Amino acid sequence: MSAQDLINQYKQAAADEETAKQQKQAEIISSAQQLFIGNCRTWLGAVWEEIQVGEIEHWDHTNWDTLVISFKLPVGFMDIRGTLEQRVEVTKDGKFRWNSASLDFGYLDLKPKAHVWIQLESDNKVQAIPPKPETLGYVLSQVAEYAPIHQKMEQKNLEYRQGEALVFYGDHIPYIQSEMKRRIAEFPDMEDQIREAGQLVIQDIEERERAREEENRRHAEISAERVNLESMAARAWKKPFTLFRVEYGAFVDTDGDTITRSFYTFQDAPFEDGYWAALEGGKPSRRIRPNHILSLEELTITSQGEAPYEAKRYIQIRSKHVEGASAFVYLPPLDVFAFDIESIAEEMAAE
Repeated sequence: MSAQDLINQYKQAAADEETAKQQKQAEIISSAQQLFIGNCRTWLGAVWEEIQVGEIEHWDHTNWDTLVISFKLPVGFMDIRGTLEQRVEVTKDGKFRWNSASLDFGYLDLKPKAHVWIQLESDNKVQAIPPKPETLGYVLSQVAEYAPIHQKMEQKNLEYRQGEALVFYGDHIPYIQSEMKRRIAEFPDMEDQIREAGQLVIQDIEERERAREEENRRHAEISAERVNLESMAARAWKKPFTLFRVEYGAFVDTDGDTITRSFYTFQDAPFEDGYWAALEGGKPSRRIRPNHILSLEELTITSQGEAPYEAKRYIQIRSKHVEGASAFVYLPPLDVFAFDIESIAEEMAAE
């Protein structure tokens, strides 16, 4: 037999052993559960038929060589929910040791509030020892006293939930539709009202979504037109034009620095009265008569970047095709370039 055969044989034996162990434990738990149900019937006696009983829950763990199983049976009396719980220890030799159990309806809204709970005894010969009638009667009387209070609370809660079933939150249509289905399943008698309320919210979401889409479309349209207007303005600088820079008024300050002033003009000589038309904001609107001219420099402007600030017109141009679209741009002086949006648009379309 090879090493691998030995390994496989060991693994199979271990798996078989674990399967058998699990099967045996499942049988023990099943047997203990049947005994627990019998205990519950003994404790509750004739009242068992009047108790609403749910599905048994259990969980287990091993403490050294002892398997510990806890059982919980959901119960209800007069629509008040409670639990009946018990734990059993299963020794290695298969003997059951039952612990005390409890019938617990929790804290009820009584004055003063009381924890409605009793301990239920058992032994290992007779798994359940019936409680005294007055003990069980006390618990049931407390539950019965609370039942009308509980019913009023449940009615208020129902009315609140019915009101909330007609209120929808959120901006996600699939979520609203899912909520409509869930609420209709919970309150089938309110189907028409729930559908109407949900549909109104969906319509509002759709309208707001359409408004957002229109706003986004308008924003994109205006942004694109603004770029288009800026492109139109850039064309104004493609045609070179001539300016003159006049430097004048030199004097020497106390530190020995020479200070001069200058202006820009379209003229290469002053008017007969000695005045020059200096550019200001792209217009030859400023009259200057310098006493002492130092230099006259001719400049050829071929781009916006070469143009001095005084030779630029800062204006707002508005689109004739897209409402609300405009752009603030720099243009050459009016003497050089008269901005005609229609003719520029035709030129750009022809290119």
